[in-house]
Amino acid sequence: MKPKKFFMGIKAITVLMLSILMFNSCASDDNFQDRVPDYTNAIIQSFKVGAKYAEINHTLGTITMTLPSGSDLTKVTPEIRLPEGATITPDANGTFDFSKGSIVFEIKSSDGANRKYTVSLGVYGDPKILSFSFGDKAGVIDQATGKIAVQVGSQDGDITKLAPNFVLSEGNTVDVSSGVARDFSKPQTYTVLSNNGYTAKQYEVTVTQTAAPVISAFEINGIQGIIDNGANSILVVLPPGADLTALKPTVTAPIGQSVSPSSGSAQDFSKGAVSYVVTNTENLKKTYAVSVQSIQPTKVAFIGNAASVNNISELDTKKAAQWAATTYGADFKYIPLSSLNAAALADVKVLFFYYDNTGTTDLPDGGAMSANQVAILADFVKSGRNMFLAGLANTYLDDMGRIPFNPTTIGTGNGTDNIEYWGLNNTAGKPTNVTGHPAFAGITSTKINNALGDTFAWDFVPFLDNGFKEDHNAVWDLGGIPGLKEQHCSVARGAEFEKLTSCTILGDWQFIPDMCVVVAAEWHPVGAWKGKIISMGGSSYEWQTNDGRTNKFQSNIEKFTKNVIDYLLQ
Repeated sequence: MKPKKFFMGIKAITVLMLSILMFNSCASDDNFQDRVPDYTNAIIQSFKVGAKYAEINHTLGTITMTLPSGSDLTKVTPEIRLPEGATITPDANGTFDFSKGSIVFEIKSSDGANRKYTVSLGVYGDPKILSFSFGDKAGVIDQATGKIAVQVGSQDGDITKLAPNFVLSEGNTVDVSSGVARDFSKPQTYTVLSNNGYTAKQYEVTVTQTAAPVISAFEINGIQGIIDNGANSILVVLPPGADLTALKPTVTAPIGQSVSPSSGSAQDFSKGAVSYVVTNTENLKKTYAVSVQSIQPTKVAFIGNAASVNNISELDTKKAAQWAATTYGADFKYIPLSSLNAAALADVKVLFFYYDNTGTTDLPDGGAMSANQVAILADFVKSGRNMFLAGLANTYLDDMGRIPFNPTTIGTGNGTDNIEYWGLNNTAGKPTNVTGHPAFAGITSTKINNALGDTFAWDFVPFLDNGFKEDHNAVWDLGGIPGLKEQHCSVARGAEFEKLTSCTILGDWQFIPDMCVVVAAEWHPVGAWKGKIISMGGSSYEWQTNDGRTNKFQSNIEKFTKNVIDYLLQ
C-alpha cells in the first residue's frame, strides 16, 4: 500500500509542475511588444502670444485668446510649448495670419499619438465668436461668411432645445448669451456687438444631428406597417387569407443606416414576430419586433386621455364618444392614449378623433399627445385606413405630416350668445361641387340664418341653433397659406389649395359665400398616405350646448358624423 501512496504523490507533484510551466508560458505571451500611444504626449501644453496665454480646451481641441486692441492678426508669432519629443504641423517657428479665421495645428508624439487643435484669435473690441460648441461637439466657424456649422450625435439631446457654449473675443457682447437653449432645428442667428457700440458681426449657426437608429417605413405588398418607436414594434395588417410564410418587406431607414434582415429578403411571419435590427452611422443599434396579421379591420375607434368613455371630463367630447359607442355597438372600441399602439389599432378601420377644450388646444384629461403617438396615427392612415378628425383634433393634421400648415384660425374661448344659426356653406363659392358628397346625404339644407327668419342667398347645412355657443374653431384661412397666388376669397384660390394639398373642400363658415376658409375637407390618398382623412373644425360642430337647451339641429351633427364614418368604413 505504501508504494502506491508514494506513486500518487509523485504524480501530483508532476501535475503541479506542469501547471506552473503552462502558467509561465501563458504569462510570457502577455508581454506585448507594441506600445499603446499616450495621448497626453500629443497635446499643446501652452499657447502664448506676447505676455498672454490662450485658453486651451483639450476636450474640444480648441484654443482661444483675445489680443490687445490694435493688434495685427495678420502677423502673429506664438510661443507653443509641446511635450518632449512631440512635433507640430505647421511649424510653430513662424508668423501666422489669423485675420481670415482659425488655423488647425496637428501634434504628433514620439509614440504615434496625434491630436488636432483649432486656434482662433481675436482682437479686443473686434466682434468675433472664437469657438462654438455643444458639449464635446465643436462647431466649424467660417469667419469670412459668418457661418457656423455643428454636427451633433443622435444622443446629444433634443435639437429643438440645445444650449451652446461659445467664446467671444473680449470687449464684446452678444444678443443671446452662451448657455441659453434655442431651437436649432432651423438656423439661429447671433449678433456680436463691440462695446464701443459701432461695430457688430452676425453669425448664422446651422446644426445637423446624426439620425438615431430607426426604421422610418416598413411595407409589405404595398401596405404600410404601423411603427411604434416607444415599444420598438411594427405591425402590418394584410387582407384575410394572405400567405405569411415568405413575405418580402420593403424596409426604409435614414441614409447611411443598415437593416438586418435586409430590405426585400423573404421572411416567415407565420410563426410570430421577426426581429429587425437597424444600425446607424454611430454604430448604435435598435431592434424591432415585426408582426404581421391577416385580418379584415372593421371597427370604429375613439381615442382620448381618459381611461374610458364615461371618464371623459369635457362634455362635448364625452357626448360624441357616447354617441359613437351607442351607434356602432360591437364594432366600436375606445382606446385610451395610454394604450395606443399598433396592436390596439389592428382591427380598426376608422379612427374617430374628436375633442374640444376651453383655453387650450390640448386634449382634455391629460394634455397633448406625444410625438410617438402622433407618428402611430400617421402610420395608421398611411397603412390605408381612414380617420375622421373633428374639433380641435384638426390641429393634428399637420403634426401627422399630411399637410405642412397648422390651422390658421384657432379658437378656444369662453363663448358667446347670439341668435344666429351656424353650420357649413357647402354650396356657394366652392371650387368643387360637393352637395352630392356622401357626408351630406339625407341632411336638409336651409337659407334661414337666424331665429328671426333672415336668409342668405345660398343654402347651407345648419348644425347649431340660436343660443350660447362656445365658438371653438380649428380651420384654415386661405389668406394665411404660403405659396398660394390666386386672389384671397376666390374660387380660384380654393382650387389652388385643393391641388396643393390633394383635398376636396367640403365647406366654409355658413356666412361666407366666397372661398375664404377651409372648415371641412376630405384629404385624399397621396404618396405614402394610402388612407383618407375627413376633417371638420368649425365652431358649429358642438355636441353639447352649455346653456342646457336642446339644439334643434343636433340630428344634423349626428347624421353628418355617421355619414362620414360610414363613408370611411367602405
